[in-house]
Amino acid sequence: MNETTLTDDQKNVENPVNLTVNTVRDRAIIYLDQVQVGTMNRLKANTTISLNINRTVQNLSILIENQGRINFEDFIEDRKGIFDQVILGNKILSPWKMTAYTLNDTSWISSIKSVENINSVKLPAFYKTQFTLPVNYTKCLDTYLDTSCWTKDVVFLNNVNLGRYWPLGGPQVTLYVPAPFLKPSPYVNTLVILELEGTSQDLSVKFVDKPILGGPIMT
Repeated sequence: MNETTLTDDQKNVENPVNLTVNTVRDRAIIYLDQVQVGTMNRLKANTTISLNINRTVQNLSILIENQGRINFEDFIEDRKGIFDQVILGNKILSPWKMTAYTLNDTSWISSIKSVENINSVKLPAFYKTQFTLPVNYTKCLDTYLDTSCWTKDVVFLNNVNLGRYWPLGGPQVTLYVPAPFLKPSPYVNTLVILELEGTSQDLSVKFVDKPILGGPIMT
């Protein structure tokens, strides 16, 4: 996450005003005071969005998502992040505070204080739940996690990265869960979801016995 506090001079613009980041790798989500106001995408080369800035706005944040590495031709060294000035109107924004989130291990999430009022959560956010398989399930079997009611990012089961989900990007909607990733009763399984843009209405997820691979394909 890249964050900067807007000065009075930087906010002295005529609305709507363009926010420009000429080089984004790979996808950027833009927030004003923790409210999402737009996205930029390397694939679509949309590096400018229109914003409305008022005097009450304090912070502008940009979350950069690494969507995988290109490993051929001119992109063999495919670094990630923001590689140019961030410009609001004709004003260069600075200084920036940068925070990296480690996703190859989720054990550190247990050190974060949980939020009791779920309605107060502002995305992006980590969602954690625990479950125990029924006692009569003496043997764990392969299954699939259905992400169709969630929007976008990554799931961890028992500290193992199951993969990324993006049902609207398609066509894959489910994530494969091999049997060895599950713990039989009475052991407790822990599921962690990093959601960037929108949760299911009741925050539920479900395991299904067949993959869903026929979702829409984003163009």
